[in-house]
Amino acid sequence: MSVSIRLTFFVVLFLAHVLHGKVSFPDDVAPIFADNCLKCHAEEKQKSGLRLDQRALMLKGGDSGLATIVPGKPEKSFLIEVVSNPDHEIAMPPKGDRLTAAQVNTLKSWITEGANWPGQMDQKLELKTSHWSFQPVKKPVPVSSSRNPIDAFLDEKIKQAGLQANESADPENLIRRVHITLTGLPPTPEKV
Repeated sequence: MSVSIRLTFFVVLFLAHVLHGKVSFPDDVAPIFADNCLKCHAEEKQKSGLRLDQRALMLKGGDSGLATIVPGKPEKSFLIEVVSNPDHEIAMPPKGDRLTAAQVNTLKSWITEGANWPGQMDQKLELKTSHWSFQPVKKPVPVSSSRNPIDAFLDEKIKQAGLQANESADPENLIRRVHITLTGLPPTPEKV
C-alpha cells in the first residue's frame, strides 16, 4: 500500500470515529458553555431567567417558557434555536463571535443523544421561592384578644411599629366619616 492510500485510510477512520462517536459533555459541550454562555447564564447572573450550569434548570427553561433542551429532540430545544438563529434580536451569544457550525452540530448531537450530563442525570428541580402564592396555606392565629381577629392583627402591627392606636370614634364622627366616604360631602347637622 502506498503512503497516500494508508494516510487516506486513517483519515477516513478518524473522521468516521469523530462523526459517529458519542458526544462527551465534559470534553465537547462544557467548553462551549464555558466560553460562550456561562458569563450571562449561570449562578451569579441569569439573563432571561436562564441558567446553563445545571441540567435540571435547562430542562425547565427560562423566562421564555420554553425548555432550553429537550433530550432527543434538538429541533424542539430552545438552545439550538437561539444559537443558530440569524436574527440579532434573539441570537446567542449576543456579543462577540457566534458559535461555529461545528459547535452547533456538537450541541445538536449532544441533545440527540439524550443530553447526557455526568453527575446530573438524577438531579431533581426544586423551586425555591418566597413569593406568597407558592407558600402553603396556613390559618393564622390572632396574637391578642381584641374586638375581632382583624383588629388583633392590626394591633400587633401597630405595636411592632412602636405606635399607639387611636381611641374609638364617637357615633357622630363615625356617621360623618361614612357620609363623606359614600357621598363625598359632609352631612348636615340635621342628618347626623
